[in-house]
Amino acid sequence: MPITAEQRRQLNRKRRDGRAAEAYAAILGDLDAPMLGACISLKEREDTKKAGTMAAPADALRYTECSLPALQRTLGKIQDKYGESSGRLQEDGEGVFYDLGSGLGKACLQAAVCYPFEAVVGIEVLEGLHTMALELKQRYDDKAPEALPPSQRRSEDDNRLIDVPELEFRHTSFAGADLGEADVAFCHCAAFDKHTLKEAQAALATLRPGAFAITVTHELPERLDFETVDSEILELDGCRTLVFISKKHPPGALGPPPGGGSKGLLLLLVLPLLGGVSGENIVGGV
Repeated sequence: MPITAEQRRQLNRKRRDGRAAEAYAAILGDLDAPMLGACISLKEREDTKKAGTMAAPADALRYTECSLPALQRTLGKIQDKYGESSGRLQEDGEGVFYDLGSGLGKACLQAAVCYPFEAVVGIEVLEGLHTMALELKQRYDDKAPEALPPSQRRSEDDNRLIDVPELEFRHTSFAGADLGEADVAFCHCAAFDKHTLKEAQAALATLRPGAFAITVTHELPERLDFETVDSEILELDGCRTLVFISKKHPPGALGPPPGGGSKGLLLLLVLPLLGGVSGENIVGGV
């Protein structure tokens, strides 16, 4: 008796979840060496700082990583709970994932083995990390068809074979990036300074209505038309930290901020006078 599309979807999901860690390790190989990305990042940041060519403060580009279980859990929430209303992560072989500040490309690889996206794109400004990400892409292109076997890539509707996600890495800053094609965008922004955080927020603001942003430590503001639909403390890079899922809405759909913004202005004017709390601290995580 033929199985239904929903039964096939659940079967594909079960197979992917059970195989994701094995596929990830098989493709990543020795690129999972401890501190590899951190050492490459630190050296380049120190070299460019000495040469006076760094576009952002060195600490703002401090290397951080995501863990496979954390991203797998977060994507699963979007697929099962939040994405249905906007059609995100509902059809195998569709959808585009972006990582802002993709480093070695680990989060991109995690996304590719956790969900059958059409494409996965990483953006990284540091040349040394981008070079290693290209090495990861070569390994992925060579090994992904075997690491992600056909049994995990059957269409729920007609049982056709779905290609493995296309993996792409771009050597550029995410400042000014257009994420209009993305269905899910990830940004590990825990170590960003105010300037870099604003650049990341501006890029994420270009997401289409219905798309989702996953951010670490910093919640995206309603003034950029984001609604926080989920938050959870997860382990990333060996540390337990807060991960937000935000949904993008059409401009103005969430309405004006409470009090038209005057309440926030009053806080900034009054709280510094009370001592111990500065206006800078109030807006630091926005």
